[in-house]
Amino acid sequence: MARWVSYTSTSSQHPGRFHSGYNDEKIAGLTREALAAGFNHFKMKVGAGCADDLRRGRLIRSIIDDPKYLPPSVEPRNPNSESLKGKNAGPTGSVLMIDANQVWDVPEAIDYVTSLKEIKPW
Repeated sequence: MARWVSYTSTSSQHPGRFHSGYNDEKIAGLTREALAAGFNHFKMKVGAGCADDLRRGRLIRSIIDDPKYLPPSVEPRNPNSESLKGKNAGPTGSVLMIDANQVWDVPEAIDYVTSLKEIKPW
């Protein structure tokens, strides 16, 4: 399963990661590039602020959920398939994961992730 993450790592082994400080144009470009390369799981760093996380999540979702951005040879995956069950996959079968680096306790994590419900994080 192909995965792509949307935040920065200092490791040169993960050149596709970008951080929340990137502008929307950069995030959109890297997301489209990852889809074109066949990735279908995406990870977004969260926790800097709910409004910013929602904006970035909506942007990423608008791309990964739109079949026009899939490579011509790739058919959308069934989001209701057994392999995607419980992953909140969008209509193309792409999955948006989130990562907060364990900065919250359990009640905070539940509240924050609930506030991100519309971007369907996994």
